[in-house]
Amino acid sequence: MKFCPFVHRLKLVMHAVGVDDHETINCNTVHKPEWLFEKNPRGKVPVIERDNEIIYESDITSRYINSCYGSSKQLVTQDQLQRAKEEVLLGDLDKAISGFFVYGRAKDDEGRSNGTKLMEESFKSLEKFLCSNKQPYIGGSHPGISDFMHWPFVQRIAVRHRDLLSQNTTVNGYYERMLTNESVKACKHPDSLEAQFWVGYFKGAPVYDIFAEKGAAL
Repeated sequence: MKFCPFVHRLKLVMHAVGVDDHETINCNTVHKPEWLFEKNPRGKVPVIERDNEIIYESDITSRYINSCYGSSKQLVTQDQLQRAKEEVLLGDLDKAISGFFVYGRAKDDEGRSNGTKLMEESFKSLEKFLCSNKQPYIGGSHPGISDFMHWPFVQRIAVRHRDLLSQNTTVNGYYERMLTNESVKACKHPDSLEAQFWVGYFKGAPVYDIFAEKGAAL
């Protein structure tokens, strides 16, 4: 699914470590095909099939690809304590994921307020981490795998809630810096198409072939 933030995680890591020779099969994640459950009983994406072996879950597949192909890229923080701190942070940043979907599915102002609160709390966690470490990225001086795990949700929040993101100077600066990363640029869809997709998704009528409709390049 081209617009899935969890697939986006894997795509970022694959690009960063130079995995170009692969086939991508997109599917409808609202009306899921039977073959998806045959590959992954959980019915989730992404799924990797390699040498007749199958693994799934975005963080697991991303780390697997990095372990296979990313030895020279240093996407994973080598300091064990710092790496553990990044993983703790990612747990706190899950509020960004929850907030994005809570807001989008909300039926009233209370629901939207709850979604906004969760996104703002995730911003505060990221701000505290970046300021404490005095580094531009979660991974340090350059984007690492932890940045790629969180970025898909920052990007989508920026598309649908740009004013909210702009209110936090630290997180907005992080967003602007990440936009300059080559993997981020390579895996980014036009904001206009991204925005249109999520409008349809939260209305229960996502248009998965929006690229074809707009005549955009894949």
